[in-house]
Amino acid sequence: QTGINETHMKLIVERATGAIEEAIKNKRSAKASYAHGDFGEDWVKNISEPLELDREVSVLKFIDTDGKNLATITNFACHPTIMDDETDLASAGQISALQEKLSIINAGAVQHTIINGDLDPSFVIDVGLFDSETKFPEPQRWLRAPSKNKAPKGTLPSSTPNKVHDDDIVSFTVMMPSPLNWAQLKPHLLWFCQTYGKNLLRLKGIIHAADQEFPLAIHAVHFTPYPPTLLQGWTEENPTSRIVIIGKGLDELAIRKALMQF
Repeated sequence: QTGINETHMKLIVERATGAIEEAIKNKRSAKASYAHGDFGEDWVKNISEPLELDREVSVLKFIDTDGKNLATITNFACHPTIMDDETDLASAGQISALQEKLSIINAGAVQHTIINGDLDPSFVIDVGLFDSETKFPEPQRWLRAPSKNKAPKGTLPSSTPNKVHDDDIVSFTVMMPSPLNWAQLKPHLLWFCQTYGKNLLRLKGIIHAADQEFPLAIHAVHFTPYPPTLLQGWTEENPTSRIVIIGKGLDELAIRKALMQF
């Protein structure tokens, strides 16, 4: 296999051909002008390889015989990074406030403080569902549930759902009943995503299903549930099915109730 998507390549050729044909059909006399120079000496830099940096900005402009601009093409080879390694542009209090706010939005997310770009590759590589070296499932690390629900499985909150962000972003964990069957839960999750998908930023969970040999890792974004991953060889001392919900403006009581109706 080449890895080439033939359908996508065909689409690119058709679109390019169509654009060329349209340009030829609508061609007219024009004057082209070109200019280039350097830009961004005060704020554009390469923190990894300081000497490897192209600051050149190139501009190609086309005007018709009446002086009207037809097109202007600009190329800036450098991809600038703003305020990456210069945390002195923000006070310690501001950084602390940002960290606190990120923790509120997603309490399960891991935060790392990086100084002068000194980033441990494992911070961004070894964070998936499987350990990058052993290839063994690490679903609990991947799930990063915001909090443990100590109430009995299926229990609804007794108080008004807590909005944890100014933009109504909420994050909570739903403990699923046991036992359950994937054959019944699968179509229900599809219905759930179709019903709440507009405001469902992410759904992920670990499911211990009686009709599956091993636990399942499930994942959905908005209206789209993705194929589950069989966690072959993995188990936990107290098998508990749970689903993490992250959404915008979701009614936690309604969500918990909806997930239980299968």
